[in-house]
This record gives sequence, C-alpha cells and structure tokens, in this order.
Amino acid sequence: MILAVTASFWYSALVLASMIGIRVQMLAAGAYFVLIWLWFVMPTGAVLGAYLPQSMAAWNRQMAVGKGFLWGAASGILCGVLWAAQLSLTLHAVEMLPWWIVLFGLTMGIYSGSFVALVALGYAKNNLPPLDQKSL
Repeated sequence: MILAVTASFWYSALVLASMIGIRVQMLAAGAYFVLIWLWFVMPTGAVLGAYLPQSMAAWNRQMAVGKGFLWGAASGILCGVLWAAQLSLTLHAVEMLPWWIVLFGLTMGIYSGSFVALVALGYAKNNLPPLDQKSL
C-alpha cells in the first residue's frame, strides 16, 4: 500500500508538472490528490500487495514482468476511471467525463503497469527456464 501511495503521488506530480509546470505548489497539490485518491488507491495497493509476492515468486522474470504489467495496467485503468468520475462530479463537469476517462485511464494504466512490472521483477525467480525443455 505504501508503494501504491508513493506511485500515486508521483503520478499526480507528473500530471501537474505537464499541466502547470514545475512549481512549489505542485508538491502540495500532489499530496492533496493522493489524499483524494486514498479511497481507491489503498484497496488496490492492498490487493496487489497481497497477490504479487506469492504469485510472482513462482514465475520466472519474463512472466512476472508480463503478468505484473497486466495487473498494474488493469488496476491503473480502474483507478483512472474512478478518478475521472470523481473529478467530473466534484467540478460539476460531467461533459468532460469521457475525455478524462480516456486521458487518466490510459496514462494511469501505462504508469501503473510499468510500476507494478518493476515491483514484480523484484519478486520473480532469477532463473529462466531452459529453451529445450520438453513438456510432458
């Protein structure tokens, strides 16, 4: 969950830096967005934190990175859609909801997928299966 909160802070900092540039207020705004996101970032981090160590330990590095990216991308898209819905309802800008779903869902999916893939790489086995391995 700590990694999920940290990743969400840096995602908000990246979004704010691309929108308003790097400013001192960006850190405070990033922390504010993390506070808003806690209702869906913490449960997602808890699920991934409980699932990743056990499942990734049985896989080789390549499979762990692939599966980690898929799990991270799926959770990132879900969080992006929830954030877009929350933002459009908070700002009373429901007409922007489809655009924000695409924007935040896509960027959070890529960001979260990459982040979880790197974390999964740390849990994976270091050895790769031999190429000439025959199945039963």
